Amino acid sequence: MALRRNLELMLERGQDSPLLRFSLGQECLKSGELVTAIDHLRQAVDQNPRYSAAWKALGEAHARAGNGERAAEASSGKLIWMS
Repeated sequence: MALRRNLELMLERGQDSPLLRFSLGQECLKSGELVTAIDHLRQAVDQNPRYSAAWKALGEAHARAGNGERAAEASSGKLIWMS
């Protein structure tokens, strides 16, 4: 939990970035906080649409939340930006 708190403090200080959002999303995924994970991962891909790891994690988060359609959309987004 210390890592997540440190990442949240960075965000509060205005140090927002795709990597920070991806890292927060991953930490939320680990703890099962899927809605929060999806929010952070969505921010990561909004900030950097070519961030393939964030697209993959976003798809995983949607799949774990039971939303297969959104998971497929995230995978499609990843594929589009990788072209």
